[in-house]
Amino acid sequence: MRPPVTLEAFSEVAQQALEVDDPLAAVSTLLAWVEDPHPDDEVSTRELLSTAGTLRGAGGDVDGGVALLHRAVATDGPAETDPRGALYGLLLRAERQEEADRLAQELRKERPTPAEALGDVALSLWEHGRLEDAHRWYTLAASRVLRDTETDPAAAGIDALPGLLADRAELRAELDLPADELDELGGQLDLDDHDDLGDLGDLGGLDTRT
Repeated sequence: MRPPVTLEAFSEVAQQALEVDDPLAAVSTLLAWVEDPHPDDEVSTRELLSTAGTLRGAGGDVDGGVALLHRAVATDGPAETDPRGALYGLLLRAERQEEADRLAQELRKERPTPAEALGDVALSLWEHGRLEDAHRWYTLAASRVLRDTETDPAAAGIDALPGLLADRAELRAELDLPADELDELGGQLDLDDHDDLGDLGDLGGLDTRT
């Protein structure tokens, strides 16, 4: 049996792939770890598959990346990021629009709100030039998180909110849209200070019905 995968070893493999501009270089290592798991691994199989799929897609093997991300989605365990967000982006790149649409609707209906994955959907649409669609998904993600905080101040998506609002504000500027209530809220939040997120239950008249 191989030695356990540490967080440090995992980070080094992923970082090296990016630094040498060869994302595929790390995929074989990650998949070797997947196929020979160790009970003391500090990184879950889901995380290894998600990272391998993302890197394979970044290296140009989009269909291979989609396959690995499907495996990640189907695998139980924690992951730093929701693999469905990366999967949506690769499905768009592969021009598999119907599959991408089905995945997006699954994310839209899910509770609690998968905020980071919804943000990834928005970002992928933005990168594909679909700015108005991207704006709609950023608004959906942020509004759902705000609605969740009305009943649970520690809602699962709360940490993603500042980034969602910042990205949405940048996109609105690109669309030449005036500031709205969500922009004003985003301007009040410090991306690095989670204490700012503690009073979101008191939103006054902010409409979060999206």
